[in-house]
Amino acid sequence: RKAGRALAAGQIDAWQRAAKACGVNWAAWLMAATAAWLARHGGQRAITLGLPVMNRMGSAALAVPCMAMNIAPLSLRLDPALSLGELARQAADGLRDIRPHQRYRYEWLRGDLGRLDGRQRLFGPVLNLMPFDRHAPFDGLETRIRPISSGPVEDLSINISLLNTEWRLSLEAHPDAYPAERLDALWHDLPQWLDQLAHAEPGTSLASLLPDLPPLSILQGPALEQPAVPAMERLAAQAAAQPDAIALEGEGQALSYRELLDRARALAGRLKAQGLEDGDRVAILLPRSVDAVVAILGTLWAGGCYVPLDPLGPSARLAMVLDDARPRLALTHRRWAALCGDAPALCLDEAPGEDAPRLDACAAGVDSPAYLLYTSGSTGKPNGVLVGHRALAHFVSSAGQFYRVRAGERILQFAPLHFDASIEEIFLALCHGGTLALRDDAMLESMPAFADAVARLKIDVLDLPTAFWHELAYALTPELA
Repeated sequence: RKAGRALAAGQIDAWQRAAKACGVNWAAWLMAATAAWLARHGGQRAITLGLPVMNRMGSAALAVPCMAMNIAPLSLRLDPALSLGELARQAADGLRDIRPHQRYRYEWLRGDLGRLDGRQRLFGPVLNLMPFDRHAPFDGLETRIRPISSGPVEDLSINISLLNTEWRLSLEAHPDAYPAERLDALWHDLPQWLDQLAHAEPGTSLASLLPDLPPLSILQGPALEQPAVPAMERLAAQAAAQPDAIALEGEGQALSYRELLDRARALAGRLKAQGLEDGDRVAILLPRSVDAVVAILGTLWAGGCYVPLDPLGPSARLAMVLDDARPRLALTHRRWAALCGDAPALCLDEAPGEDAPRLDACAAGVDSPAYLLYTSGSTGKPNGVLVGHRALAHFVSSAGQFYRVRAGERILQFAPLHFDASIEEIFLALCHGGTLALRDDAMLESMPAFADAVARLKIDVLDLPTAFWHELAYALTPELA
């Protein structure tokens, strides 16, 4: 489908003046303005445009009539904190960045990414600015060029061109995606939007221009359907909505959401009674276990920052991390209390002593640190990476939406607790109403044993390292069984 209209010279002049005010050329301004328009209509803040490029600059083909054009992807992220001028400069920087890659053919890029099935696109709408007049000079004849079609259109093609001394805007659309009335509405709306932005100051914030957009997903997928909610608030909401649903299984135990939250609140009360303050670090010196998950949740509920450590790992690494993290307390069992160094040990397999009041209200602030993980140290000394509650909340919301995690699904807790993959398993399960099932060492004795255990535990979601996936796929291939 195609729709087109003539543009007034005054409109073009206004757009070019707006670009100059932003300190960019008008191609960059037009890209920024069009990206904002697409975000307004599509509800996304991550926009990838397809840009036609000549693909023959500085080559012998420059003066030869031939079809050497290429289409290069250019991505823009519309952060509401940006101004219109800053978005325009982001577009100008993107144009400069793709210029060296214009000979990297669109077809090659698709092949290199493995996207040969046609179901995934490298970009959304195509924006084509052609500021040079096209005419057909034949002596003695008055001629006009009438473009019929630019070829197949995957989504939407936006063309602004100078043709027969007249500026024109045309939209070409995939007919299965754009009904005629929808295309007609867009065709009328786009120049009005460009005129509106042309009269906006460069310092105008995107938040004021696009007030209704949802938060941006940190996974660069679709925008969040709902605002990010702190992880512990999500856990409390699940306990209120389905208190008797099973939240955690392992070691022959099954804790409901009510029971799990009660244990976390009780432990949080004990931590507060020990003087834990907001942001204080708490070492979790426990292997994968029900107590370890309760320790993590109790620490977060009390406003602490948990530092997961492997009591069965190398003693040198353990000592180094404890010395670097300097935790206020350590949660462990009696057999590992001596490994806690200078941190006072609170042993979860001992009677709690005099009762500490249960902490009913979560003490964690949204800007407080949530956990501290250490890198493997394979390239040198392990480094600590501190992650806050706000980042955790956005990850849980983005990943849960991206993976389509649903209440009632059973997720296997496979990764060691001091690996960041455990964050994905634990919080996606418990914050979305699933059941977190803890694996044991017997599951790793063989691939048949693992597959049998997954079936017995009725696991819906597996989150496994790539090498383990390959081994599992190989073991389950029928001709090899």
